[in-house]
Amino acid sequence: MFVFDVLYFILKIIVFVLIIYGVQYGWDTIKNTYTKPKTKDLVNSQLKKYKEMFGDVYKETIPDATPLPEVLFKTDDDKQQMNEELLEFVNSQTNSLS
Repeated sequence: MFVFDVLYFILKIIVFVLIIYGVQYGWDTIKNTYTKPKTKDLVNSQLKKYKEMFGDVYKETIPDATPLPEVLFKTDDDKQQMNEELLEFVNSQTNSLS
């Protein structure tokens, strides 16, 4: 009788662990399938901030100046090239520290 109670208890633990694992796996699958991952555009956001800052200074020093363009990159290739240059710079800086 005692052996059956212990086996029943162990079986309950295994079933509950499998249920928890199944629910967690299902939740992760649904989350990864139906949601869009958040990506932060570090290059364009920093360039936009720089453009605003530089535009204010530029207007103060030269009042009749033409405004800076709204489009930062004309093509996606320009954007990709900027990302590659930035990555090379960061890698060179981190390699020089080690």
